[in-house]
Amino acid sequence: MHIDHVGRLPYSMETGFKGLIYCSQPSALLLPAVLEDALQIGFTRDEKLILRVLKVLESCLQSLPYGEWQQVVVDSH
Repeated sequence: MHIDHVGRLPYSMETGFKGLIYCSQPSALLLPAVLEDALQIGFTRDEKLILRVLKVLESCLQSLPYGEWQQVVVDSH
């Protein structure tokens, strides 16, 4: 997992994104650590803000077993 693949997630969540974030089970375990590190290095050292972003992330993550397909419905509104 690279930050250029997931780096926009904190901004999206802070600006109101409420959808699910589908990923593999290993990615769901790794994603919080990657984003926490990126936020601390490149954005803020404010632990309260970082924890808030990670809490929202946790509520949005939907991990799927590798190879399992998930139909995604896009709301056009």
